[in-house]
Formats: sequence, structure tokens, C-alpha cells
Amino acid sequence: MSKKGKIIVLLKKILFALGVLFFLTIFSMLPNFGYFGRTIDVTIEGEDDYGNLYVLACCDVTYNPFLYPVSWLDGNGHFRGGFRFISMALYGAYVSPSTGDYFPRRYYPSKWELMEEALSALTLHQLYISIPFNFIIVLLIGLLRVEDLYLCIFGGVVGFPIGGEAGAFLFFLALLLVSVYVRLRVAKEGIIIKVWNSIML
Repeated sequence: MSKKGKIIVLLKKILFALGVLFFLTIFSMLPNFGYFGRTIDVTIEGEDDYGNLYVLACCDVTYNPFLYPVSWLDGNGHFRGGFRFISMALYGAYVSPSTGDYFPRRYYPSKWELMEEALSALTLHQLYISIPFNFIIVLLIGLLRVEDLYLCIFGGVVGFPIGGEAGAFLFFLALLLVSVYVRLRVAKEGIIIKVWNSIML
């Protein structure tokens, strides 16, 4: 294969990895698929001159190990504790009934809204950390030509809402065994790799 052809194949693999990463990121943001979690309580610690709230939240979250691998590697796969975040100010318009003039009006979220915002903020923080690592893993799978692992990873994603961390690993291992069997007994390349080759070539 020429140098130009190798570059084109590499670019295709990078684009394919970005596509897989996109779907993994979507699943990461979905409750039950990406994480199980709840906010136990929130406390407003202060407010700045612009109306932004400084909030302390107590959260209990378990992340999908196949979507948040970095969280598990750094010991935050199951997080229960305090988390500080800033709730950005939201302003609306207040209309004076007597003059009809418009005035800016600060909207203060309820406690339940802050609890939901806290869970979203904590999850997004972990997601930003995991995205670069996930991209490297997905790209390496393509470069090393073990594309059947894509199916195994999605099995882990689907298994998480069914059985938590145990369900995720069981689904992953089950599909891994099927992939190995297919490679050894049915087709050396495997079904996923055949589809992959038709796309890349």
C-alpha cells in the first residue's frame, strides 16, 4: 500500500473512532446506562456579585466502568461525598404593571433543581476526564485490529442498567467469549472485522 493509501486508512480509522466515541459519550450522559446516582442534599454557601450561587452538594453516584474507566482507575467509580459547583445566574424580565418597563429579574432555582444540577455537574466533570482516555482506547482497538472489542464494550454498556457493575462485566465477558469462539471456529477474522475491512478498504 502506498504512503497516501496508508494515510487515508489511518484517517478513516480516526473518523470511525470519533464516531464510536460519539455514541459512547451519548450513553455516558444517560441515567442508568452511564450512571446510577442521586443527590442527597445541597447547601448554598454563598453568592457573588453577579448572582452566581456557590453550592455544596452531597452525591451518591456509581459510574459505568466501560464509559467512565478513568473514574474507576482513580477511585471514583462509586462516589459518595461532597462536591462543590457553581450554579450560574439566570435572569428573566420583569414587566412593571404600572409603567410597562422591563427590569432584569434573577431567577433562583429550587432545592430540587439544584439537586438535579449537582448530579449533572458531577457527571459532566467525570465525563470530561474520561473522553480523551476513551478516544485513545477506541482508536487503539482499530489500530491493533481487534475490532470485535467494540461489540464487547457495547455489551458492557447495555449490561450496566441490568446488573450494575457485575452485569456490565458479565455482558462484556459473554460477548468476548462469543467473539473468541467465532474467530477460532467460524471465521478467523470475525464478523465485526469483516464489516470493518469493507469500510476501511
